[in-house]
Formats: sequence, structure tokens, C-alpha cells
Amino acid sequence: MAISSCDMLKNKDPKLRVKNVSDKAIYVSWTTDYPDTSLNHMVNPTYNPKIEKVEAYSVQKEYYQAPSEGLFSDNVDTLSVFIFDAKVLESTPWDTVKVNYLVLKRYDLSLADLIGLNWMVTYP
Repeated sequence: MAISSCDMLKNKDPKLRVKNVSDKAIYVSWTTDYPDTSLNHMVNPTYNPKIEKVEAYSVQKEYYQAPSEGLFSDNVDTLSVFIFDAKVLESTPWDTVKVNYLVLKRYDLSLADLIGLNWMVTYP
């Protein structure tokens, strides 16, 4: 039993993480709806700040729902990763953020891109 659990840890798919090298906290959200890069179908990332928020000069914690290689299939070839200013999200209604597209940065990444980045997106 112990051997098999070690093997599962070794074979665990890498998951998307964001490294924030800026001097301000950010929120991260992602979607597989590319080429639709609107925010209309997204949920406010402040909903779960322990998962979505990345403090200044830190790396996002790995969490079980983060995108991994298994996300990519015949119907998914691009992952859009959105970066938002934490202060803006925490002080602005989500509908206003969506309408005004208050996104700091968007990355549109293929599986090959993510593998090349070792699943670590660096902002900015």
C-alpha cells in the first residue's frame, strides 16, 4: 500500500500555478472557452480567495481543481488564464469588472505552451 501511494505521488500530473513577481496581490482565473475571451461566463475569483489569490512576490498554492494535462482533449486546445488586480476585484462589483474588462493580463496557452513553462505562468 505504501509503495503504490508513493507511485501515485510521483506520477501526479503537474497543475497550473501562477508566480506573481509584481508588488501587488492578484487574482487568477481560467477558462477553456477560447476563443471566447469575454468574462461573461466566469465567476468572480474572489469567491474563494484561498485558492485564487496570489500575494505579491509569491507562488500560487497548488490545488486539486487547477488545470492539468487531463483538461486538454479533442474539444480543448487552449487555456485562457486571467490575471486581475486584487484591490480592483475586492472593491469593484463583478458586473463592472466584466463590462469594462478589468483584466491586468490574459494568457492564451496550449498544452505545449504549458509544458514548456513547466506549468508555471509568471506574472507580469
